[in-house]
Amino acid sequence: TRRIMADLRLNARMKSQKVTIGTSATAIPGTNLNSRTSMLVYNNGGETVYLGAQDVTVAQGYPLKAGQEKSFGCSEKFKLYGITETGDVDVRVGEGY
Repeated sequence: TRRIMADLRLNARMKSQKVTIGTSATAIPGTNLNSRTSMLVYNNGGETVYLGAQDVTVAQGYPLKAGQEKSFGCSEKFKLYGITETGDVDVRVGEGY
């Protein structure tokens, strides 16, 4: 994880955006950046967000608690979704390219 986070910080360019995650599976980010090589997802809200594929559920998703981040080495073809148990959560996404 540290290597990927360092790669994000060392990339010459990074696109950041805010995504609101609710009780239905939501794409993170809404549109993938072409030529993306890495992605950082930060839970900026007060509730847990569960990460996974398009069919992600609270029961089987990867939990990202409030204040936690998860980094990925990935291409623009990598698709990530999030869902919450209740309410809306503010998630910040950084895509390195």
